[in-house]
Amino acid sequence: MPNPIHVRRDPLGRFDPRKLPGLQLWLRADAVVYQDAARTTRATLDGDPVGGWADQSGSSNHVSQATAGKRPTLKFAIQNGRAVVRNDGVDDLLVGTLALTQPLTVFLAGSKPSSKEALATLRGVSERKNLLVVIERANDVAALSVRNLEEVHVLYADQLNTYDVLVSDDVVFTKAAYEAFVADKVAKNEEDAK
Repeated sequence: MPNPIHVRRDPLGRFDPRKLPGLQLWLRADAVVYQDAARTTRATLDGDPVGGWADQSGSSNHVSQATAGKRPTLKFAIQNGRAVVRNDGVDDLLVGTLALTQPLTVFLAGSKPSSKEALATLRGVSERKNLLVVIERANDVAALSVRNLEEVHVLYADQLNTYDVLVSDDVVFTKAAYEAFVADKVAKNEEDAK
């Protein structure tokens, strides 16, 4: 979700998602992953299937995949020496029961543009057909990753408009894009009040 599409560089490892207000789901490949959907057999080896993934947010929004052929794979030492859960970009999918509301902020660890990974992440957030992804202008990785996805329309936060929101099934913001959008609206409201 593997969502989501926000670039954050934190070489000292100080970022802790548990400090984010309203955190509902945090999946870590190096934390608690299981081979089965019932979360009884830990995935401990490189290449193990991931059928269950324990939520680290404290909200118990675990995700799973009951169908063995649709499970992603645990891979070690991939992203900055850390483990990742790798989807095949075709039908690997973990699902949960978390009720999603808008706006939604998704963080995704990544280092290079990948449409395949972006699509897998977005499909972890929504299975609906028409997605609007709102990004900030400095997010080149996200822009390059989603620009060629057929069912995804991407806009910069300053381009967001009523029409694109209304024709989309779901709207996904990056954290920075959402903050920029809100800050712009607050500034315009303050200016109008003068």
